[in-house]
Amino acid sequence: MAKFGFGKGLLMGAVLGTAYVLLTTEKTGKERQQGIADYFKDLTHQTNNVSDSVKEFQSALVNLKQEVEQTLKPTIADIQQSVTDFEFQAQPRLEQINETTEQLQKDLEQLS
Repeated sequence: MAKFGFGKGLLMGAVLGTAYVLLTTEKTGKERQQGIADYFKDLTHQTNNVSDSVKEFQSALVNLKQEVEQTLKPTIADIQQSVTDFEFQAQPRLEQINETTEQLQKDLEQLS
């Protein structure tokens, strides 16, 4: 089975839909011409809307990338530095707590 891209599928659907409508409706030639013209105007309008939406989405992605680079990366670096500073400051306290715990264990063993 052949695979079609979105654009080819959209075009194929538009052509098949138009052919179906032309073959099944009971309209005069002028009515059909006007209907076809209206259909293609609408299709063109919708295609332009999709194109505009894609451009807006691309712009939003660029803005998001810039925002991430300007705010998130420095924030992560600040958090990492804060953690490093905390670990450095807490190390002597943790050693003192461990020493005190060991001494308490020894004292408990001597009492038992």
